[in-house]
Amino acid sequence: MYRFVTNNKGGCATFTGKAILCIPVSCFSKYLLENQFCKVMEPVQLEKALNELPPVTLITEIPEVQNAIAHLLQSNQEMREYDPNDPDMVQAIKENKDLIMRKERQIDLTLKVIRERLGEAAWREMGSNVKEFREMHKEELLNNKQEEEGVFL
Repeated sequence: MYRFVTNNKGGCATFTGKAILCIPVSCFSKYLLENQFCKVMEPVQLEKALNELPPVTLITEIPEVQNAIAHLLQSNQEMREYDPNDPDMVQAIKENKDLIMRKERQIDLTLKVIRERLGEAAWREMGSNVKEFREMHKEELLNNKQEEEGVFL
């Protein structure tokens, strides 16, 4: 069973049997938590919500999501090192991988909305930041994707 708790420092912690995952909560995520939308949003709903954000919040959304991804990747690495065979850890790692994939799609959708609302210059700047982040975490993100897809012979 998982429980999400927020704190006054803008953090969200997920508790499982043995694993604790702390991720930052962006302004957008705080809005979702406060309005009890703490579920996976469909792309159409997410795009609508992103379109309603003020430009400043929209621009800060991508770094916040990237920060959350970096924490999830680090958490997975730490859990693998702690006990790679523990069923609770294996389950938490799998759920983190799923969340990373959703957050990557959220970044792509946010970039699309930035391009539509704020123009090419903002889109190029944010896109270059996204490219840099993905290059910096290339190996971890690739491992995350390959493990999800599996190996087919």
